[in-house]
Amino acid sequence: MLTSSINFDLQSIIQEIASLLDDSKSKIRHVATEALATAVKIYGFTSIMEFLMPIVDDLALKILEERFKSSAIPILRQDGLIEFPKSVPSTAPVISSPYITTSSFGASSYSAYTEFSPQKPI
Repeated sequence: MLTSSINFDLQSIIQEIASLLDDSKSKIRHVATEALATAVKIYGFTSIMEFLMPIVDDLALKILEERFKSSAIPILRQDGLIEFPKSVPSTAPVISSPYITTSSFGASSYSAYTEFSPQKPI
């Protein structure tokens, strides 16, 4: 956990960031979500949710909770730019071999296509 000798009002900061979740620009909403995810990683889920619950609607809370389940947070690169974690849906398959099978996708209706293999040249 990070510690600092600087005093600040965490609740006010979280409320200001949360207000950006309603911004008209998707990039602003994305950065606000990532900032809150970083705060959750540093200060804990319960502490941050305590500030968010009274001011954020139920749908937004569900979306934030989904994001908070991922442990990936933005990092500050040496060149000073912020690198955000890659967005991968939780339903995306994990492929660990060069062969793609229907079991990777959880689809049993495509049993005729059980494995990908390149066509041999004629």
